[in-house]
Parts: sequence; C-alpha cells; structure tokens
Amino acid sequence: MKAVGTKFRIITTLFCVLTILVGGAVLTWFQVIGGELEQTSALAKKTVQKIDSLLNASRQAATKAHPLLSQPCTTQTRTELERLVVSVPHIRIINLYKEKTLFCSSYNDANAINMNYAAHTAQELTIIDDKTISPGDKVIVLQTAYPEGMITSSFSGQWLSEVLELLSNQRPLTLHIGDTVMRQNAKTVPNDNARHVIVQSDKFPYSVDYPAWKTVPVSLYLQQGWLSLLLTLCLALIVGVVLWQHILHHPTLYENLERAIAEGEIVPWYQPVIHSGSGKFYGVEVLARWVTPSGEIISPDSFIPLAEESGLIVPLTRKLMALAGDELPSLLETRPLPFHVSFNFTASHIQTPNFIDECRAFLKRFPENSIRLTAEITEREPFEKVNELKETLIFLESRSVTIALDDFGTGYSNLNLLTGLPVGLIKIDKLFVNGISSATDSTKLIDCVIDMAKSLGMKIIVEGVETEYQVAYLTHKQVDYFQGYYFSKPLPVNELAAAVNKTYRIPQLEEISHA
Repeated sequence: MKAVGTKFRIITTLFCVLTILVGGAVLTWFQVIGGELEQTSALAKKTVQKIDSLLNASRQAATKAHPLLSQPCTTQTRTELERLVVSVPHIRIINLYKEKTLFCSSYNDANAINMNYAAHTAQELTIIDDKTISPGDKVIVLQTAYPEGMITSSFSGQWLSEVLELLSNQRPLTLHIGDTVMRQNAKTVPNDNARHVIVQSDKFPYSVDYPAWKTVPVSLYLQQGWLSLLLTLCLALIVGVVLWQHILHHPTLYENLERAIAEGEIVPWYQPVIHSGSGKFYGVEVLARWVTPSGEIISPDSFIPLAEESGLIVPLTRKLMALAGDELPSLLETRPLPFHVSFNFTASHIQTPNFIDECRAFLKRFPENSIRLTAEITEREPFEKVNELKETLIFLESRSVTIALDDFGTGYSNLNLLTGLPVGLIKIDKLFVNGISSATDSTKLIDCVIDMAKSLGMKIIVEGVETEYQVAYLTHKQVDYFQGYYFSKPLPVNELAAAVNKTYRIPQLEEISHA
C-alpha cells in the first residue's frame, strides 16, 4: 500500500506540474502571438500613414501643376514641371494629359512616357513595371483628374519597398493597389487567397495587409515570452512542492511524532509508585502518552522505540518535564513527605550539555524538599563515555537526585555498571515478575535479582505487578516499592488528584497460603 501511495503521489505531482508547464507554455504562446499581431497592426497603420503622406504630397504637386493644363507645353511649362518634381520628395515624373493624351511632361522623352504610362491612365492609383526610363523598377502612378484633363505623378516603388521592409517584423507587410501587391524588396506578386488582416487607407485606393497565421518563430517566442515561461516554471515548482510535501504527503511516523512533540500532543501520564510496607502513595513515574486532536490515545509502545532510535526522545522528555512541572506542584501541597517523581532518561540525554540545568529547572518548579527527583537510566541503548556519564550522575546524586537503573536485567547493564555508577535504586522489569506463582521454582530468577540488589545496598521497585500473589510474595521478599496495574494504571493528571492520598492494602503471603 505504501508503494502504491508513493506511486500515486509521484504521478499526481508530475501530472499537475506538467499540466501547469504545458498550460503556461500554451498561454505564453498565444500571448506572444497576440502581442506580435498587435505590434504588426500598429506597424501596418504606421505604413499606411507614411504612404498617405507621400500620396498627399503627390496630390499637392498635381494641384500646383493644375494651372499648367490650360497652357501650351512650352519650355517654360516643362521647367515648371521639373521644378515641382524637385520640390516634392520621391516624385520622379509629372505628366499632363488632355483627353487621355500626353501633351506635356517633366521628362523630355514622350515616347518613353507613352510606352510606360499609356495603359495605366484609367486608374487613380497603379503599380507599373518601368520598361524604358528605369528598366526593371516598380513605379507607383497617382492620377488626379480635372475638367481640363488629368495629371499623373509617379515615384519609385523602391522607396515603398524599403518602407515595407523597415516596418515589417516577423509578419511581412504587403501593399495592395488594385489587383497587384508589393512586398519588401520591391517584389510584386498576384493577390493570393491567404487569410490576411487588411488595413485600408481612407484617402486613397490601396491597403496594407499582413498574414494572420497563429504561429511565431521559436526564437521570438523565447525572446518575448521568457518572463512568462519563467513565472510558469516557478508556479509549477511551487505547486509541485506544496503537493508533494503537504497536500499529497502522508507523513511518516517520525514526522508525525516530531510534529506531535512540537504541538503538545505528547503529554505526561502518571503511574503511582506504592510503598510496600505502608501501602501509601510514595510517588509517580512520569510516562508519555500521545493524545491526538481527535482524543485518541496512542500507546507509548507505538512511538517510544522510534523516539529513542531517532533521537526525538530527548525533546520528548524535555517536553514531559516541562508539562509535569506545570501540573504536579498544586497536587503536592498537602503531602507531608518528599514525593518521588521519576523520569526515564537515556544515557545520550544525560550526557547532553544542558541536562543538569534541565534537572535544576524542574526542581525549581516545586517548593524546596517537596519532591525527590529520580533519574531512571534506561538500558535500551549501550552506555558510552562511561566516565563522563559517571561524573554527571555523581553530581546529580550529590544534589539529592536519586539515580535508578530501569528495566534491570533486560538491557545492556552489567554488574560493573551497578558498582561503578552511583545507582541507588533498581527497577525490576515485568519480565521477571510474570513468572511469579505458587509453583515450585517459579521465583528463583527474581530471587537472585532481589538478593543481588540487597547485597549492593540498593532500593528496589518492582514493575508490572498485577496479581495479589505477586504483591504478597514480593512483600515477603521485602522489596521496597511496587508499581503496576494491581494498584493503578497510568493516570492523567485530573485522575491522579483522587489517588494521591489513597492508602492501599498490601496482601501478606501467609494470608494467601492459608486461604
């Protein structure tokens, strides 16, 4: 299931990231195309304005030449026409016609004029191929009609082709005059059927158009769309990270535990420790419980091993000390004797630089001499740097902190550690207690452990006592304290208040044997 979940997470994240990238690329594509079309439209309109300006100047030259239609074609008339040609930029020739017959021109070769222009005097604006004056050139001819005749002014198409080339971008601009078109480099081609956007002059019979295809070169796409593509990439990465780490992410137990510690879901519960001689409430061991926001209580067996393995046990224990320091003082105000409060500490936690300060800070939360802090050293990890560990424990012991060895006999402890460390208390694990019964030889193992602890002068807490016979037998063996479900399960602080002043009856072995 985990592999399936991971595969689904990968596929979903990749799909969303690719969808954003493809969608952003497509939107950028259309954005670039739209911007390029808008730019070309502006260039086409600018081209029309320039051509209109030239044709207006040609029309004004015709207006100035109009009086010459009423005069004979003399040398003076030709001189005046030549002067007009020189005064108007780009105009090559001005011709005067009466009844569609050339009678005077600024160019002195009438035959050449008739060969070039005679066939085009019927249209207001035309493009012709110059065959005599400047062979191979394209010539634009503007006709202006008057009652007395008409005047044609012409100028080279080369200028127009240069304008088209200068103002064209990725989409070539095309000049339409009648059925003929002119593109940049003075190329004229028949009118085609391709879809074009047409910009019509409102003053003269021509138009400028450009192709409306929905494509642009990749180089232009990257040049103009790089910022949008970069933002799309950033968005895709952000969405991918959010999906991967938060929305689709199923946190590991380590991540959940780390979060639970930070958010206060790991809380202290307290299991009573009972004095074997009096049955009175001697103290508590502070244990961890994971209480989820839904109210579910998660057993420590589900997360403590991971916490110890990963190192989270240190911040977890610190959190328990802080919370217990908040909860316990008000419950102990009426206690006449020092109250035993024990925590489980790993050797690695004890050897952290701030451990002694943490113990001092905890003790300061209580009135002086109201509690007896017990540091239970867990045996579930090997002891390293024994000399440094010993120095720390000796210092704590000198400050009235009891040193206990937890789960004795089940971990890495040995007799050398017992004699080398200032251990004043051992806790016999439930593993040894489970075997106690009225059967012969059922108590040999725990008898050995108890006798050894007594020989070393150590106090004994027996964990996991659950039956009357176990309590009676261990009382007979004169152990010091009991801890187990026979007396109480671990309690939250609100239930602990009712148990603090309780006195339990301790069954005697003789009573059970006679029964």
